Amino acid sequence: MERIPDYLNHVFIGLVIFLYLTLIYGVYYGWSRQRFYSTSPKKVAAIVALGIALWLALTGVIAHLGLLSDFTAMPPRFMFVFLPALLVTLYFSFSDDVGRLVNEIPGRALIAIQSFRVIVEGILWLLFMNNALPEIMTFTGRNFDVVIALTAPTIAIFAFKGFEVNKRVVIIWNALGLLALANVITHGILSAPTPLRIFMSDPPNTMIVYYPFVWLPAFVVPCAIFFHLVSIRKTL
Repeated sequence: MERIPDYLNHVFIGLVIFLYLTLIYGVYYGWSRQRFYSTSPKKVAAIVALGIALWLALTGVIAHLGLLSDFTAMPPRFMFVFLPALLVTLYFSFSDDVGRLVNEIPGRALIAIQSFRVIVEGILWLLFMNNALPEIMTFTGRNFDVVIALTAPTIAIFAFKGFEVNKRVVIIWNALGLLALANVITHGILSAPTPLRIFMSDPPNTMIVYYPFVWLPAFVVPCAIFFHLVSIRKTL
């Protein structure tokens, strides 16, 4: 595998920081408009910031030490990074507190934020060009996630006009976004060199167990899932 250019690592870390700060700001913004709780918005945002930071630090250290790189283990070790993040994401997506918080956030913002996935798709394609990722994981392969990313601004503008919301468009678009993510996750798992491997593409998908790209399954993908789920919940 060819050496990955440093700028790709830096761009990806920058994207993670952006999503981290966006989530913290969203928590502060939504909580500051609540009348249900007396807890300070700064305190709540600080708690969430600390929790996410600890998770990023833990997964980053684990990946840096190579503790996820044994692809012969069953279940695959990278699942111990992805599954906890997914379960926590699902829990908070349907929690009452987050529901009240999300109600204070503009619906178009929950759509528009998904355009960050354009950067993700660009990074994945450049990893492929550097022989560090199979083409199947990119938009020139079987990854259709870029369509969701590119249409996010348009949906955010035209599905929300004044006080009217085209609920059908919002729900269908979010559902398609979740399907696109499910497709990427499936191909990512089945193209990794584990006993579960089905797609024998070369190179195999190994980047998800190394720093900083371990944050793709540990944080970036769960963020995209979270934004879709809370958008659907708000719309309904």
